[in-house]
Amino acid sequence: MEAAARVFHDRGLDASLDEICASAGYTRGAFYVHFKDREDLIAAVLAKTNQHRVESLIARGEGAFDLERTIRAFAEAVRSGGYPGIGAVRLHQFLAVVDRSPPIRAEQQRVVGEAKARLARSVREGQAAGSVRADVKPEAVAETLLALVGGVEVLMAYGAPADVMSVARTILRMLGPPVA
Repeated sequence: MEAAARVFHDRGLDASLDEICASAGYTRGAFYVHFKDREDLIAAVLAKTNQHRVESLIARGEGAFDLERTIRAFAEAVRSGGYPGIGAVRLHQFLAVVDRSPPIRAEQQRVVGEAKARLARSVREGQAAGSVRADVKPEAVAETLLALVGGVEVLMAYGAPADVMSVARTILRMLGPPVA
């Protein structure tokens, strides 16, 4: 799977099984011991990559400051070139595979649902601690942040510059408690 993630990142989802197997140092026969077909491999790689993305970007453990840490970590990852990361495929290829494959679509929906739940929980914890406005709905904030991530990915695909650090500061000001 690691070899496939690297090959997909470098060559796209159209990379051949021969390229992937050669990169991994395995034969096609060994491939079929682990995966039923190419689509199964793509699903597994995307699931692992997306799960890693959620785990590495959505902060946990500091309650009141998890949302702030998450927003700042995402902005820094984009700014530094660490987002979307190794294993990520080109956006248009990712969307095409999600469109054509119900199992991959279902897995992506699961990952997005998990990310939404974790973000909403961070908002609620911030609200309880007074670091996030009490008058915003946690699920709506989570959906807004996920939509912004999608928008950033589109801008990146276009090669359009975005000042993600400024956007992060603006979002944090908007979500923070009112200043007296």
